Amino acid sequence: MIIINSINVVSRSLLMLVCLLLPACDWFVGNTKQEISTLYKNLYLVDVNDKELHENARITGSFNVQYDDLDELAKKLDKSYDIIFYCSDYACTESDRAAKLMRLLGFNKVFVYSGGIHEWYLQSLKDSKDYPVEGPANLKFLSKPIVKFEREEINVISSGELSKLLKSRKN
Repeated sequence: MIIINSINVVSRSLLMLVCLLLPACDWFVGNTKQEISTLYKNLYLVDVNDKELHENARITGSFNVQYDDLDELAKKLDKSYDIIFYCSDYACTESDRAAKLMRLLGFNKVFVYSGGIHEWYLQSLKDSKDYPVEGPANLKFLSKPIVKFEREEINVISSGELSKLLKSRKN
């Protein structure tokens, strides 16, 4: 019985070692790779909403990153590209925080789409070609009227400007 338990411990240890060394075993150690969308030329469209909201509704071609992961992400990004951050709506300031941090990290072409996925989704109901949305978009707040809040503006880009920019930069 002791020999069998020793073999099981050794087998499990070897399996763990193999999974730590092989990139295909992300399921075991956690996926730490950031997927960066390449749908647009010289432009990163970054959704700083939580993962649940991003999976429910997002601007086509955007990728999701949490504020705490921006330092690590910045090392992978080309500083000559435009970076546009958005979050849920005008009340959300996470995109402002992200833009400020990226400026501190040496990025100069940083913008905020302050209308967020809420405004973009409502625009998509009128024109899904110019305002494409991915995901089921079934959260209740998405269908509510837009309420704008006064706040410090950081290179704000409107939904119309963002739509034109995304069309002009599509790969």
